[in-house]
Amino acid sequence: MNFEKVHDQIILDWHDAMQTGETSKLERMTDSYFVTFFYESSEKPLFFTKDEALIGMQQSVDE
Repeated sequence: MNFEKVHDQIILDWHDAMQTGETSKLERMTDSYFVTFFYESSEKPLFFTKDEALIGMQQSVDE
């Protein structure tokens, strides 16, 4: 599967999670998964582990 297909599927799954609160399709990350956010080039990036990302995702859909 190429990057574009994976990206598009994740966006669809995220949209579904936001509508239904069901996040299981997004929880298929490996144990070494992490997320990095870059806000400003002058700031240090923010890193989140798999567990932190899952907790944040659950908080997002629960609001």
